[in-house]
Amino acid sequence: MSFPPPEDLARAALATEPLRRALDLAEWIGGGAGASRELTTTGVLRPAVAAEACRAFGIELPSGKLRSAKDVEELQRAWEVAVAGDLVLIGGNRVTPALDVPQLIAVAREESGPVEVKPDLAERAIYAWLQGAAVPLGVRAG
Repeated sequence: MSFPPPEDLARAALATEPLRRALDLAEWIGGGAGASRELTTTGVLRPAVAAEACRAFGIELPSGKLRSAKDVEELQRAWEVAVAGDLVLIGGNRVTPALDVPQLIAVAREESGPVEVKPDLAERAIYAWLQGAAVPLGVRAG
């Protein structure tokens, strides 16, 4: 049995909807050089930040006041994939995008034509996809 080249696997992984949404969220979290977003003590986006993210992505908010980002399933799924795939870095009560998020996004979007996928970036994309895919199974590699 033979597998496609890692570069092709990376492109396929980055084209999946869950990983694209997680990358979009990581990019939004960064929102500019050195930017970060605030988290609750339970390690999720603060309700006001979650509401802002929902508006940015066109996600419908539940009626009434948002108590937790966990109450918005679509946002929570993207968050869990981003965290599991190490696309975002949590430090205390802040979250920032991983440094390689712009390179992963460039490959995922390829807006200016095909982007070269070097072996380390291919490995990183496949890792993020595998970790994200494992979220519903409750599996987390260390």
